[in-house]
Amino acid sequence: MTTTLERFVTLDDFTRDEVQDLCALAWKLEKEPLDFDFDNENKRVNVDVKGTEVGRNDIQFGAGYSELDGFFAQAQFNTRNFLGRGNTLGVSLQIGRRSDFYTLSYTEPYFLDRRILLGGSIFKTNQEVADYRRETLGFSISIGKGVAAFSSITGVYSFEDVNSRYAVSRFGEPGDPTGGHVPPVGIPPVDPVPFEQAYEEFDGRTASFTPSFNYDSRNDPFNTSRGRRFNGRVRLAGGILGGDFDYIRPEVGLTQWIPYSKKKDLFTLAYNLQAGQFFTYNDSEIPIYERYRLGGDRSLRGIPYYTVLPRTERGFYFLSPTGVRLGGDRYWQANIEQQVQIGGPVKLVLFVDMGNTYHEDQGWEFSLWRRTTGVELRVFLPIFQAPIRFIYGYNLDPFPDEPESDFQFSIGTTF
Repeated sequence: MTTTLERFVTLDDFTRDEVQDLCALAWKLEKEPLDFDFDNENKRVNVDVKGTEVGRNDIQFGAGYSELDGFFAQAQFNTRNFLGRGNTLGVSLQIGRRSDFYTLSYTEPYFLDRRILLGGSIFKTNQEVADYRRETLGFSISIGKGVAAFSSITGVYSFEDVNSRYAVSRFGEPGDPTGGHVPPVGIPPVDPVPFEQAYEEFDGRTASFTPSFNYDSRNDPFNTSRGRRFNGRVRLAGGILGGDFDYIRPEVGLTQWIPYSKKKDLFTLAYNLQAGQFFTYNDSEIPIYERYRLGGDRSLRGIPYYTVLPRTERGFYFLSPTGVRLGGDRYWQANIEQQVQIGGPVKLVLFVDMGNTYHEDQGWEFSLWRRTTGVELRVFLPIFQAPIRFIYGYNLDPFPDEPESDFQFSIGTTF
């Protein structure tokens, strides 16, 4: 099938020489006729490219296992030219022992024939990990524009309806519902009775708008060996947007990969810095299911997933009135890696992770920081489109109720 693609770019985006060079390169690579002419009056370049259309549809199936999600199966369908207009329609799902994700998305990559991306999605997620379970149903509408070769600005409106359940960790007197069990009556049974854990449910709806700025010059999104990434965003929830919660949540992140060996990408030093904080208004509360938690291969390796919560120097947790352990209203995280290319698709990584979450009564109490170190083996297989990771981490200052080390298996990246 042969088609003709008509598209224009503005002279404000490229110089006349740059456009000619791009056109010549495209003709040389594709060896297909390419015509262009300049519309100086409107400051436009009209480009006609004749080529052979590649496959529009992409279907993927997969299965795997990770410490966070357990065993899971995935399926995904994408069409990159929906209704013949170059738009993308996607359907994806993941079903696992601990997590389920369902998403329907639509993207217009060149809205109004400019470098403006317009998209939307409808999603449903179920996740059960550590001491909580969360179910989310919602939708989002996004718009973005490239402002330079590696930079973009985006804005996302989202609405989420959340139902969550958390284990109660404070045990009261007999008959107290926070006790998590029914007191025995008469002679206790000889056979042990399974312990019944008490739970507290939290529901809420959040409407928000999140503007953000992104810079990304990585040479590869998964097997990165050089480049830099920066992102800054502010989530504005509630107020005139509605919903049950009113807050402002700024977050920033900076990541850099620095190769320093004579042999290309043999040794790479990488670091990642992140921080965020909630600021409420209108006497609103912070949704308990959105409070910060750290731990696991994506934050502090060597500590079980999402178990790093605000604690006092003596190790006491901060509890809700019903006895649920609270996450933080702020956090910071720093990861440092020494990456060594062993050979082929295999990398050895030595890491040090630092950070913590804090309750609003603590403020930024940096003396209470968590730190881990360890070693990681990464194997890059094209079939997964992401590295397989075997991680052994050591908790340098564990509390009495925490393990001193933890082994984690995952597919993906820490940062």
